[in-house]
Amino acid sequence: MRKVGIVANLRKKEVENILKDLIKYLEKRKKEIFLEESIPIVYKNKFTKANIPSDLDLLIVLGGDGTILDISHNIYFPIPVIGINVGSLGFLTEILSSEMFEKLDQIFDKKNFFIEKRMRLKVKILEDNNIVNLPSALNEIAIGRSSNLRIVCIKVYINGNYFLEFRGDGIIISTPTGSTGYSLSAGGPIIYPTIRVITLTPICVHLLFTRSIILPENSLIEIISYAKDQHPILSIDGQIFINLRENAKVKIQSEDKDFLFLRLKDKTHFETYRKKFNWK
Repeated sequence: MRKVGIVANLRKKEVENILKDLIKYLEKRKKEIFLEESIPIVYKNKFTKANIPSDLDLLIVLGGDGTILDISHNIYFPIPVIGINVGSLGFLTEILSSEMFEKLDQIFDKKNFFIEKRMRLKVKILEDNNIVNLPSALNEIAIGRSSNLRIVCIKVYINGNYFLEFRGDGIIISTPTGSTGYSLSAGGPIIYPTIRVITLTPICVHLLFTRSIILPENSLIEIISYAKDQHPILSIDGQIFINLRENAKVKIQSEDKDFLFLRLKDKTHFETYRKKFNWK
């Protein structure tokens, strides 16, 4: 690994010192370093989040899961990403800041890692004979109530077949990666992140019995919000928000290009579950 990029969440106070130490470490390692342009360090190699170099061998993300979700919307080429956790939950960030150099040594010296592919969801909106293509979701796509707090009325079609109609707070369409996020909070199942399925989880619906449904990866999901004066909001990974018009159709299916995580061989998802959920 020669070319290493760095993205950092500078809103976290701890990041600045960690960032300086990381740059010094990579310089000693004779790596060619590329910094995201918002990092306030003078460096010859800079890039924007919207124009990440496609020939990087590794992208290191300093922050929490939100920082990884943010940059995932601009990566559609095979760059492995590893996160240094300076956040709280950290389901997507692989390394604790306290063990950063030890684990990076293992990566660069012992090649103690593997590349893990994660599926994503692509989404487009059809309204008024226009098609709006949006960034792909690594975690989930949600359609929910707007600020007027009115319930939404939703019709769901799967592979062109009518599936369900309900009134409630909305619906979450989740990847396995996102199963420990918003979907879990709404009662959805935990799914091992490399399994290739799509989960639909209604949110607070006006039905006596509603559960999540797990669909094959190749499913085409179409959602229509049909009530007047609703203006529900579509969100992508809780970071991108779009107001939907009446009778707008949302089409969701798996993205052709996976997101790549660099993962350490001595860390398992089961270990992460135990730590984050306080399981014994």
